[in-house]
Amino acid sequence: MSSSEGSAEQTRPDWPSVELDSVRRLRVLATAGGHRLFEERVLPGSFDQVWSVAADLEGELPGFISGLRSFSVSPAVPGSDRLSAVATSAIGHREHFDIVLRPGWCLMQSSAVVGGMAAVPDPDGVRFALFGGLRLPGTQVVRQLFPAAVKRKGLVMMDRLEHRVRAKIAAETA
Repeated sequence: MSSSEGSAEQTRPDWPSVELDSVRRLRVLATAGGHRLFEERVLPGSFDQVWSVAADLEGELPGFISGLRSFSVSPAVPGSDRLSAVATSAIGHREHFDIVLRPGWCLMQSSAVVGGMAAVPDPDGVRFALFGGLRLPGTQVVRQLFPAAVKRKGLVMMDRLEHRVRAKIAAETA
């Protein structure tokens, strides 16, 4: 079979296909990477209200990720959705991140950490998800030994984000 025949076979119109929204794509990434810290929740407010909080990486990320003192962002490629950042932990450790940030989608990764956020409109507000994980040898074992701690960390992050979203909504309606 020639390569042109193979590609025609791959694009047959009767083959099933599926479109995943941003939250479902994030779930696939988290699961495929073995990252157990994944939380999903319907948050109050409009998509713009929720995403403006989530996408404010410098101003809001340190407020809902414990141990993160600052997150300094700069464009990696001017005019694109690619960003670069330096995260500084509470004890002064610095980590460089590559970021893709679009409306409803944020993926961040460094040599040691990966994380992301996604949002889609929902009839009851905004369906929002976040995930995170370490990319270091041995961390898979730790995640398997302490699943309740990983779950708790995800819930705390989501609670803090929801608190920030509710504060933004209250400030806009006051």
